[in-house]
This record gives sequence, structure tokens and C-alpha cells, in this order.
Amino acid sequence: MIELAATLSISLSDIALLANVQRPVVSMWRTRSAHTSMPFPAPTAVERGQERFDARQIADWLEATGRGNNSQARDDVAAFASVDGARIDDPAVFNALTALLCLKVVSGTELGGMSQVQLLDLADDYDPDDAYLYSELDALGDRLPNLARYADLLASAAYSPRDAFEKLMGERFRAGIREQSTAALSQPARELVAKIAHALASGLPSDRPTYLDSTPGGSDLAIELVRRYGDDSDLTVVTTPGDSPAARLARRRLRVHDAHQPTQASTTHDRQVIHVTHLPGPAAPQMSDAQILTAVDDIVLQMDDSHRAVIVAPASALTDSTRSSEIDGPRDDVLRTGRVRVIVRLPKGLIPSKSRQALALWVLGPAHKEDPAERRAMIADLINEPLRPDVIDDLVTDIVACVAGESIRTHSFRFTRPVLTRALLTTKQSLVAHRVIRQPATTQNAADLLPRINSALAALDSPSLELGARDLTPATTSPEADPPGPTTIDSAIRAGHIKMIPGNRIDPAEFTAGGGAGVIGPDELIGATPLGSRAVDRLDFTGNHPSGRFSEPGDIVFCASPRPAATIDADGGSVVAFPARILRVNREEPGDLIAEIVAADINSAPAGAREWRLWQVRRTPRGQHKPLAARLEALRRERSATLARLARLDELTELLTDGVTSGALALTDADDPAKGIR
Repeated sequence: MIELAATLSISLSDIALLANVQRPVVSMWRTRSAHTSMPFPAPTAVERGQERFDARQIADWLEATGRGNNSQARDDVAAFASVDGARIDDPAVFNALTALLCLKVVSGTELGGMSQVQLLDLADDYDPDDAYLYSELDALGDRLPNLARYADLLASAAYSPRDAFEKLMGERFRAGIREQSTAALSQPARELVAKIAHALASGLPSDRPTYLDSTPGGSDLAIELVRRYGDDSDLTVVTTPGDSPAARLARRRLRVHDAHQPTQASTTHDRQVIHVTHLPGPAAPQMSDAQILTAVDDIVLQMDDSHRAVIVAPASALTDSTRSSEIDGPRDDVLRTGRVRVIVRLPKGLIPSKSRQALALWVLGPAHKEDPAERRAMIADLINEPLRPDVIDDLVTDIVACVAGESIRTHSFRFTRPVLTRALLTTKQSLVAHRVIRQPATTQNAADLLPRINSALAALDSPSLELGARDLTPATTSPEADPPGPTTIDSAIRAGHIKMIPGNRIDPAEFTAGGGAGVIGPDELIGATPLGSRAVDRLDFTGNHPSGRFSEPGDIVFCASPRPAATIDADGGSVVAFPARILRVNREEPGDLIAEIVAADINSAPAGAREWRLWQVRRTPRGQHKPLAARLEALRRERSATLARLARLDELTELLTDGVTSGALALTDADDPAKGIR
């Protein structure tokens, strides 16, 4: 067990983390132990309105009482405490502490017994050019020896200086080191980038390519690659040059992990290089989308055909629709190089500090050799697909096949699909929502479909369907007759083809069991409550909700939570209860959209798809909108009539069963029901 320095202090929230309990539990310990023989230690100071406690006393108390869920609390306490007068949320302290841990790694020396002068002399021995740690230690002044003792404690608690360094990097978020925490990627995102980069490297002639982490001041991706290769891999990693605190921290981190780094990034010009980049990075967290695309263009200018690149940045810069020339111009310039092989929109939540921001990923490779008009990229939209291990593995497999080129014809793609680059340059929509290149038909062709449709029509034998075998013919296969690709609900709304109308916020006390206007909310949409079982009085609703809205015939009523669901309100006049909403197709300019198809596509969306504006819906081919809409309307009427008949049959079954089994009715002849009931 380690001997704690008396200068270590700890807060109540950190005590909870140390003991592996919820924060209120610590307050309960204080209250309940106040009048016992072992009261909770008293605070020693108050800093910024927060009570601080002697870490040694807390360790003694936890050990003596057996409280908490961490039997190693005494050994771990240094990782949750801080030195009095030197808090980890102070950037100068954070940088100096990482520098001390780095110095412990490179020197193999205990630092706790050294004076300020001795520590600086040792730093100068290992960093004579002040490339990564000397300035950080010099800036701490006479606080340096005390922090050096704390660094020894951290290393002991974490079993090694390297582990202590990484634990400290993990504390970026809790300590509020803004420069480091605002741009940090989540673990699944880092794993995805590292797996892609590692897989791309396996396709190069060299067994050990150089990895260039171009993230401004970043090192997370580089370290993830180091972990994938293992500690003994002698991996060559280059980070961005510069003297910013973030850039120096990145160099310290690589030095701690003993990753070989050439003196200048320019030395990579004669190497096979894999660029890995997350923009914006810690050294430039406020980069605009235009600045991000300029940085991407700089990376492209460094590339030759032996280079590959994996770039992660906000989707607003890389994929989303925009009408800004500051974004369109630089984005198009990169696309015209022919190096952009894969474009993927990623789910939200991959930056913990910006949980609602969506990211996108570009993978770049050798420039296409074919005619510019035939260049293509592979696109994928994973906005509603969490980065589970199977998703990451299958996406990496898709990407490697895309970049390899020769395996595209034989690979079965799970997520990506091809699109002509020239189409990406002309679209005003999101790059990943664009129509796909027409693929050879598989099971969805006329030869398969016509017999099945005719068989179904014959079995139904319903003239009211207004659909016969002579109404269907094989479609032409000319490029002009290609069906339009799907669009997103957001794109349809912005184009004026669909109008979104919010639902009404209704107090449940207003609901009645019958009569009035029917209510359609999420419960009705997912089937938890039968349609028509809830209603509101029309006059009361109008009086209580002056701005209240009723649905119109043919409206699509939908919800995104608890899962995507939609229905067509054929008669209209319903009250849609928030969070359900209405989508109303523009009858004059429908944009090839049909309400029944939109509703069907919503119902087929993944259960976790919450971003309803990004749901994709199918459009009808040229000249097919009116005839298809008429047939679908006839099918919907037929289905409604069938459901009504089914409901009557269910009612008759129940009445007959109840009447006979209760003794109220008797069938005149059990063998001949045609004789009736009496």
C-alpha cells in the first residue's frame, strides 16, 4: 500500500467515484455517522464553493468502516485526489502533471525526492530542445516538487507511469480541461477510424506504413493505432508540428507510448502514409466548416497514390446539404480530385461534449484513373445505426472493398452503395441521400413480380381494386426511365413537397372514451391503444386550444418514439396528440411522393431511428405517380372494408359464443346451423 501525502485533498463527488457509489450515498454516510464513534472526516477547506477533504483521512475512514464498493480505495485514492493548491482542472497543472509522468517514463526515475532545480535539470537532459516537456515543468515554479510527489503517487496507484498518464487523459472530461474535452471522440468512433486505417495499411506493400495524425493537437487516433499494433510494434507515428499546448501534449503522449516519431512531418513524403484526422482538433476547437474543408484540401495536396486517408469531421462540413459557396466550393474541389472513395454519415453522440452533433467520415485513396465522368464514390448513411462491434466490422469490410477497387464486383456490401461523383457535384441534397447508380435487377424484376401479382389478384377476385393483369407491363430500362432515388423527409419539406404540422399538446384529462374528434397519438400509432378509443369534445378542444389543429383527409400521422410508426388518416378531422406529428403531401407539387408509400417507409424504419427528418422515403418513377396513387388508394379502401368485415365477423363470433354458452340462446339443430337460432 502507498503512503499518502498529507497535501492531497478530495471532493465529495470524487469520494463517490473512489468508493464506486452514487453521490447521494456519500452525503448519507456523513449524516448517519455524525454521532457515531467513527464520524465522517470534516472538510479541510472550501474551494469555489466546494468542500475539500483530506484524502488520507478519507482513505482511513473507508478502510476502517468498510464502506463503498472498492476494496482498493487506499491504493486508488491518488487517482481521484489532487494536491492542495494544484488542481487538475488548472491547465498549467494538467500539463505539468503529464510532463512529470512522461519524464518518469523516459528517465525511469522516482521524482518525489527531487528539488525544483534537480527536476528541471533532469528535464533538460531528456528534452534539451524543449520539444515536449521542459516548459511545462518550468512554468510551475516552486509548486513543482510537491506535484512531482503526487506524480509518483499516481504512477504507483495506476501500477505504471504510462497507465497513470492514460488515466489522466481519461480525466479530461471530469476535470473540465476544455481544450482537450470539447473535441474528443468517443471510444467507438476512435475504434472505427483505427480499424479502417489498419485495414487500409494491410493493402499496401509495406508492412509498417507511417501513420500521420493530422488532427490539430490531437493524439487519440494515433494512440488507438498504437494499441491495435501492440506495445512492441515499433510503430512510426507523426503528429502535427507546432508549439501549442495541445501539440506538445500529443508529443508527450506518443513519447510515453514509445511510438517512433520522425522529427518533421515532411519526412513522410517518401513513405507509404495513412492519414488519420479528426477535425476540429484540440489545438483549433472552433474551426468553421469552411476551415475544416480547407484543412482537408491541404491533406489531399500531400497525398500521392501510395497514400490513404481517413477523415472524421462534422457532417455539416462533409455531407450535409448546404447553399453556402464557402462550403460548396472547397468540398467540390476535393471531390473533383477523384480521391474521395467513401462518404459515410455517422450517428450522433460520437463526441461526448456535443451529443447532438452528427459526424461524417471520408476515406481517400488513389485518384481514379477512368474518365472523370465515370468516377464514382460509395456512400452510406448510418445516422440511425449505433456503432456496435458488428456495424464497425462490416463497415470496415465495405470500405476496404471500395478502396481496393477490384473486389467491388464480388463483395456483398452491407452499408455502402455506389454513386457517380459528377452527381454529387450537382446535388443540392445531402451527399449520402443521393440517388444510387442503377444496379442490375435481382429478384425485383418483371419476370418474378408479374406472376405473383396476377396470382394475388386472382385469389382476391375483387373488381373494386381497379387493377388487372392488363394494367401491368414490364418497365423500360433506358437511363431516362430510371426510378428516382429516395429522398429524406427533411429534403422533401425544404422542397415544399411535404408540410410538417406539429401535434397538439393535450392534457390527458381532456380525453373521453367516445364521441367527438378521435385522438391519434403514439399509443395509437404503435398499436398500444386501438384507434378510435380516445377522443376529445370538439367544442372543448377548440376553446382550450385556440391554435389547435385537426387533420385533413389523406394526412400521414407519425411518431419517432418509442419507435417509428405511421398511419394514413383517411377521413381527417382527428386531433393529433404530441409528440405525434402530421406530414401532408402537397397535392399540387407532390415531388413524386405518395402518402401510402411514405407511411410504409416510416413503418419500416429501424426501431432506434429517432431523427425523423433524415428518414428516407421512396419516390415514384416519371409518369407513374397518378396511376400508382390511384391503385394504392383502391387497395387502401379494400383493406379498410376487409378490416370492417373482419371486425363484424369477430363481433358475430363473440355474440354467438356468449349467447349459447350463457344459456340465453339455443341453436335449433347443432348439425345444421342453417336452421337458425331461437
